[in-house]
Amino acid sequence: MSLESQITALVSAANKLTSEVANKMKGIDRKVDEAVASVPKAIRDNATAHIFVDTETGSDTNNGTSGSPLKTIAAVNKLIVPGTSVNIYLANGQTFEESGRLLAGTNNSVLIRARALDGPNPVLKWQPDFDPDAGVNKNSGILLTQGNVTFVQVDMNISNRDNGAELTSQAGLVQSNLGKLDIFIRGSHVALNNAPLVTAYAGYDATDLHFNTSSVSVTANDNGHGMLVYNRGNTSLSIQMRLSVNATSLLGQLKWRDLLPIKADNSNILTNLDGTAL
Repeated sequence: MSLESQITALVSAANKLTSEVANKMKGIDRKVDEAVASVPKAIRDNATAHIFVDTETGSDTNNGTSGSPLKTIAAVNKLIVPGTSVNIYLANGQTFEESGRLLAGTNNSVLIRARALDGPNPVLKWQPDFDPDAGVNKNSGILLTQGNVTFVQVDMNISNRDNGAELTSQAGLVQSNLGKLDIFIRGSHVALNNAPLVTAYAGYDATDLHFNTSSVSVTANDNGHGMLVYNRGNTSLSIQMRLSVNATSLLGQLKWRDLLPIKADNSNILTNLDGTAL
C-alpha cells in the first residue's frame, strides 16, 4: 500500500474515532442532564412525606400511602429522613395505643393530624416502655433534636404505666433533645396521667407551646410528672418557654403554673396571657 493510501486510511480511521467519541460524549451529556434534572424532583418528593395510619385496615408492612396505610404510628419511624417534613394522617375515630419510641429525628417538622378534619378526632394513647432489668418505665415517644411537632384534631392520653415502677426523667410523649422545640396543638384534648407531654433539659432546651381551641386535663400527678413540660435537668436552672394560647380551656381548676415549670416572677416565660392568668 502506498504512503498516500496509508495516510488516507489513517485520516478516515481518525475521523471515525472522533465521530464515535463525539456520539459517546453526547450520550454522557444527556445522562448527566437527566440526572441533574431529576435532583429537584427527588428533593421535592422526599422533602415532605405523607403517611397514613389505620389500626383497622393497616399493616406495618405496607408503604404508608392512603391506599396502603400502616397499622401503628411507630412504623412511621422507618420512613423518616432527617431534615424533612413528616405528615401523619390518623384514621378518624380510632384509638391508637402506642408505647415507647414512636419517632426520632433531627431538624424534622412532624404533623400528626386527623385524616379528615370534619370527622371525629382519633385518640393517641401513649405510655412508656418498661425495662425489666432496671425496673423503670422509660423512653420518650417522639425524640427530636431541633424541630417542631404539631397535633391537629388528635386527642392525647399520656400515661405512665400502672405498674408501680419509677418513670425516668426522659420519658414523655415528646422529648426535646438539647435544642429548641416548638409544639403546636389545635382542636385537641390533652389528658395527663403521671406522665408529661414534653420533657426538656433546663439550661440546654427551649420549649415553645402554642394552643388553639384545645383543652388540657390532669387525671393524676402523683409523681410530679403529670405536666405539659417536665424539667428533666438541673432543677436549679429554668427552662426558657414561650406560651401562646387561644380559646383553650384548663379543666378542673388547673392553672398554667400547675402544668409548666414557671418561675415565681414569670421571668422564664414569654406569653400572650396576663400574668394573673398563669
